[in-house]
Amino acid sequence: MLPIIRFKDKGQAVLALLILLTIGIYAVRNGFLGANADWMSQHTVFPDYFRNLFYETGDLFPNYAANIGAGQNLYNFSYYGFLNPLILISYLFPFVQMPVYIMTASLICLGAACLLFYNWLKGKGFTEFINVSASMIFLLASPMFYHTYKQIMFINYMPFLCLSLIGVDRYFRTEKKGLLTVGIFLMIMSSFYFSVGGLLAICLYWLSVYLSRTAELRAGDLLRSGVRFMIPILTAVLMAGILLIPTIASLLESHRTVQATVDYSALLTPQFKLLRYAYSPYGIGLPSIAITVLLAGLFYRKRSERVLALGMIAVSLFPIFLFVLNGGLYVRDKALIPFLPLVCYLVALFFQKLEFGGRGPYEGISNTKLLIFFFTTVALTLLGAEQTVHWVAVFIDALLMLFLYFIYQKRRNLKIFLVPIILIMLVTGLVIQDPEKLVGADVYRELYDPDIHAAMREVNSTDPSFYRMDSFLNKDNSMNQIDAVGQYLTSFYSSAFQKDYLDFRCNVFQLERPYRNYMMQPASQNPLFLTFMGVKYVRSDYAPVGYDLFVKKDDVKIYRNNHVFPLGYVTNELIPEKALVEYGFPYRQELLLHRAAVGGGLVSAGSSDFRTDIKPAALEFPEYRIKSSVETTRTIRLAQPAPSDEVLFLEMKVENKKPLQDMSIKIQNEQNRLSAKNHVYYNRNTVFRYAVSVNKGAAGLPVVFSPGEYELSSVRCYTLAASDMTAAGKKSGPFQVSAIGTRGDVISGSVNAPEDGWFVTTVPYDPNFQIIVDGNEISFEKVNSAFVGFPITKGFHHIVFRYVSPGFIAGAAVSLAGVLMFILALCAAARRAVSR
Repeated sequence: MLPIIRFKDKGQAVLALLILLTIGIYAVRNGFLGANADWMSQHTVFPDYFRNLFYETGDLFPNYAANIGAGQNLYNFSYYGFLNPLILISYLFPFVQMPVYIMTASLICLGAACLLFYNWLKGKGFTEFINVSASMIFLLASPMFYHTYKQIMFINYMPFLCLSLIGVDRYFRTEKKGLLTVGIFLMIMSSFYFSVGGLLAICLYWLSVYLSRTAELRAGDLLRSGVRFMIPILTAVLMAGILLIPTIASLLESHRTVQATVDYSALLTPQFKLLRYAYSPYGIGLPSIAITVLLAGLFYRKRSERVLALGMIAVSLFPIFLFVLNGGLYVRDKALIPFLPLVCYLVALFFQKLEFGGRGPYEGISNTKLLIFFFTTVALTLLGAEQTVHWVAVFIDALLMLFLYFIYQKRRNLKIFLVPIILIMLVTGLVIQDPEKLVGADVYRELYDPDIHAAMREVNSTDPSFYRMDSFLNKDNSMNQIDAVGQYLTSFYSSAFQKDYLDFRCNVFQLERPYRNYMMQPASQNPLFLTFMGVKYVRSDYAPVGYDLFVKKDDVKIYRNNHVFPLGYVTNELIPEKALVEYGFPYRQELLLHRAAVGGGLVSAGSSDFRTDIKPAALEFPEYRIKSSVETTRTIRLAQPAPSDEVLFLEMKVENKKPLQDMSIKIQNEQNRLSAKNHVYYNRNTVFRYAVSVNKGAAGLPVVFSPGEYELSSVRCYTLAASDMTAAGKKSGPFQVSAIGTRGDVISGSVNAPEDGWFVTTVPYDPNFQIIVDGNEISFEKVNSAFVGFPITKGFHHIVFRYVSPGFIAGAAVSLAGVLMFILALCAAARRAVSR
């Protein structure tokens, strides 16, 4: 890493200046370098949560995230920077807000990756001008700046990938494996998802270097050399075991499914897609020159150079590679981003051949071949015309390169090519970056308003009990936002999750679904769900049914409901779990406030008697057929003014006449959305359900129809008086959570059971809990289809929940073995150095 601190040549100094200038251009133009979606809702809040959890517990390897999603395996969130070395450094700076730290660290990583890439090229013998130019092409590739503020794990591993490529050269030159092992280890810990592609890129480069150093190729020698090369890779993978093994186990337990359709029969059929190579931030992201150099590489005389081009073409042309590199989830071009350094290396090699063709070690490229390569690139852009609306830009770019070729034949100066390429990339990069999608100053101030922390501190100081607190404000960014220690959310937004809890929200309790992405699970405004999940406080700009204003700090308002469920309670009001399906919307929601659903064989037949307080209601719905190009607002008229505070339930079927376009309906404060069928996370929300707070005396509710064309049918309406819901929230034998004993991976407390019954919780069920009652470990069941519960006897009991992530112990052991292997390898290398 020393070369990025002290410049050793003029080219490195010039490149550093250009990096700072380029970053300055983007920063001045865009201002806040953070996207208003995943960057704010995941990529900054999860690292902030990991940091605060460390401050609270002192545990560098926590297993349980009690504060998010009602309580989840923490490794469900490892994708977002858990144990990432760059995030771990932030633990040293508690006074720096995480978004500011992430922005700063991302830009430093960007510059470091570019300088390390330059040093890698410098070791390959390219000229200083080509080194600087190719490094700028690498820096300006569409994914690099774009994902600095969007999906940061798409590129945050780049410094370590470049360090690993330098390590490959060092491995061949000195047989030292340390730099290669460290580079791969840090790459995995930074972004385990993209490290798979990074490892393939490293192996492809190793093969190229091996072939360049081997006069006669023998299969046995190649196999033995490959096995030796796998040792430092295996060591790095083992060292990362404490991250990889529990993460894999959590993914297997979450049973994540993606709605994208994969045509398995087509995975072996070559597929040329223009945006895999050109401009897209979700691909390699270079101009048309990337296609030209790959075509040229197929005809180089040296097999070591051909294999790089052939390997890159194979990976990008055959969908099977993208399918595997995306973890078998889908075929998406983002898996090609780790190959960007290799393609930029081929760009440098191509121009070095143009400049020194026929001199020294560099073969020439005939004018005829060059013309064919540039013409073929133009032709391929035409083939991609139907694939993307951006093909025109690539086509014009390819024509420009062809035109510059003719100029080059007369001038013979590489600046004719390289300067326009860099300028084109700078301009197109600025076009791709959309400032309107960045976090605005007002949104940032709202999320990090000091009044929020002051209000929550006041709540904490006056209420020592365990409670959940959700936020109805700025839902896009607050699903994982923990504003203060001790805040527990029911919401979450993650690519991995506790499947039973997600199913409970979507299919059992049938909550509103306001997002096109089914993995986005915001705070629900359903008053029955809030009661059931023990959401005692909400941060909101209105009072839901059952809630009263408790704290107000300027514009920050926190409302309280004292009649919500505790985290756990004792009951013998039971029904068989299979009986839940016999109740439709909204009766099932009410049922779960009065009964606990447990395994059918454990419930007596007479315990399922239940009388509903929900009443069918009439209303005047404004429209059933919507066809509009703009958002429209109407009013739902109630049959009579609400006689008291109540919950209004609405259910309707939705038929989207334009299935490739999202549509949504918002009633009062609740919204449902049906995503376009071609969306990768299609939410299948074809029945909209609402549970809306209605204040006494209200005669109508506002409804907002999104643009589109759709029909509504089977509209049904019901009401439930708030007083009936409040009565259901009063539970005997509540679980008194210990403020001292509950921390990190442990939930501790006591319960005084008034009679024999079941201890029922709203802790999402996970078989990896260890539950100890009065000093004895017990078995437990899944209750209410998604939560932990178990039989309990009358009397006082002390209860402790301990959580150990699946694979954590094995992962820790594997990491220890990997570290020992690394130390032994360093000792062996030191002994060899001394003996020489």
